Amino acid sequence: IRLYSSKKLQTSHQAWLEKCPDGIKPYARNKVYFAVGGIVLAVILIVAVFIKVNEFDIRDYIKPVYTGADGYASVTFVVDEDALSNKLLGKKADDDKKYYVRKFIESINVYTTDTDIKNGDKVHCEIEFNDTYADNAGVDINKKQYTYKAKGINAGAKIDIYSGVDVTFSGISPDARVIIDNDWDDDYLKTLTFTADKASSIKLNDSIKVSCDVSYEDMARHGILAKACEMTYTADKLAAYCDDYTKVNKDVMADIYKEIKETITKETEDATYRMLYVATGNTDYLYHLNEENVSDVNIDAAYFLKALAAGQEADNYIIVQASAVVSDNESSEPVSYVFRYANAYITVDGDFNVGHDNQNKRFICGTDRGVLYEEYIGALSDNYSIDRIDNN
Repeated sequence: IRLYSSKKLQTSHQAWLEKCPDGIKPYARNKVYFAVGGIVLAVILIVAVFIKVNEFDIRDYIKPVYTGADGYASVTFVVDEDALSNKLLGKKADDDKKYYVRKFIESINVYTTDTDIKNGDKVHCEIEFNDTYADNAGVDINKKQYTYKAKGINAGAKIDIYSGVDVTFSGISPDARVIIDNDWDDDYLKTLTFTADKASSIKLNDSIKVSCDVSYEDMARHGILAKACEMTYTADKLAAYCDDYTKVNKDVMADIYKEIKETITKETEDATYRMLYVATGNTDYLYHLNEENVSDVNIDAAYFLKALAAGQEADNYIIVQASAVVSDNESSEPVSYVFRYANAYITVDGDFNVGHDNQNKRFICGTDRGVLYEEYIGALSDNYSIDRIDNN
């Protein structure tokens, strides 16, 4: 399209009009005006179409993706790289154009500093990209900041987070402890941790508050609306230390007495153990043939010792005195024994029990029963009450 200057058009138009008969000059004058106006209009339309075809709004190719519940959401932005590439390349593009378009798209970073977003919020966005790649790709983005209204954010899932948490109490009142296990399989919920306001020294019927270490808001930012962030548990199923000798069970003691007699016999007859030397301290027995045997094994007495105050080494003891005659091929000695068991307790079901395994590691022996009594029973009288257990 050739566009003439207005002066040239005016001159040629004037010359043409002078040659026209007087009767048609007005009509000719209007025809020329219409022709010029048509040319100008055509140019305007061509420019408008060109602008429309090359109109570019990068927001058309950016999609917000929300994480978290409504009111606590965060957003990341995903660029539709294929659609944007097709837009920028058009139908014909050389290798240089393809390269710069690809590098420009890779350099795009869309972000917002807005947090805890809810539906209807105005979200403020920033667009970053490499200017050099943009220029070489023929991209002109004047507006690097924009806002949009948030929508489509999920309401979140209301969950009882404690339904997947196992809280148990272990040990004996008043020295029990709490154990908290997170049994969730969900990738996020299984990362939650919990803390008890009292982790140890728990006694029967104590109320223990367990709190999630992650706040309600932080869980909501992951789409979880916790029904409760704290839960109270009662330690109502704890064993308790035995507090009175009358609660000592005779059947349990009968088993212990039987084991004591078996242990004395077994240890005496063990060729790797010298009972007479251990009981007397006399090294002469080390030179005797180690062919010891035992007879007259008896249970002499049993005592229940209860701590008078907290802070003692054990809450209670059961101490059993026994005796036997130990002989080898040259001589024999009366030997006294003390077997000690700590922290007898009453189970949740009301049953008496006390640990009595490893009997061979529980006894002290000597030849003076009175000395053993004083050292292992009488010496504790300042800190423990001492009651004799009826063996019948």
